[in-house]
Amino acid sequence: MTLEEYAAEVAVELAARNADIPFDAVLMLEQKTWPPGGPKITPRQTADVLFQMQIVVSMTPAEWEIAADPYSMLTRVRFHVSNEAFTRFACACCRRIWDLIPGDDVRRIVEATENVLQGKLSQRKREKLFDVLTESFMAGLSGAARSASEAVGELFELGFYAALASSLHAAKARAGGATEGSAYVAELATQATLLRELVGNPLRGSS
Repeated sequence: MTLEEYAAEVAVELAARNADIPFDAVLMLEQKTWPPGGPKITPRQTADVLFQMQIVVSMTPAEWEIAADPYSMLTRVRFHVSNEAFTRFACACCRRIWDLIPGDDVRRIVEATENVLQGKLSQRKREKLFDVLTESFMAGLSGAARSASEAVGELFELGFYAALASSLHAAKARAGGATEGSAYVAELATQATLLRELVGNPLRGSS
């Protein structure tokens, strides 16, 4: 079996589990681990591994509409949404905790990232702004302020990983630095609604 044939079978297996991703993305993932002589496990087992590693998750278009967990939602559309859209969501999460971000120097990172998306600022100039997030600066923060700064700091990566991490840190900031409780859950639910507003339902017609 060729790499392309194997990837096609993995893609079919994922689609059957409401975790479809574009064939090119499946092919890219398989190319990274394709061993000499071909795979030692079946396409179904490979799909199992992708689920176990949380590279993919199962979610139908209907489930997307009522989901309240941005982590699962972002993972589900990881290969369906552009890096720009993911970055916009990350910035929006930071905007939601604007009052908790410690200082204008840190807030400028969010503004600069938005300007990069609009073509108004270069990446190099934006990246210099992250110098404010020094180890000593972060060490002097705690609770909501530290989590808010961490949410902003995650913007350095851009794209999917920025969205994933900024979302979690922003929710933590709104909860005073906690990763549980009503404030944390409520912020994640609001982020889920925000994500739907930004990208619609990318799963329509895909499952």
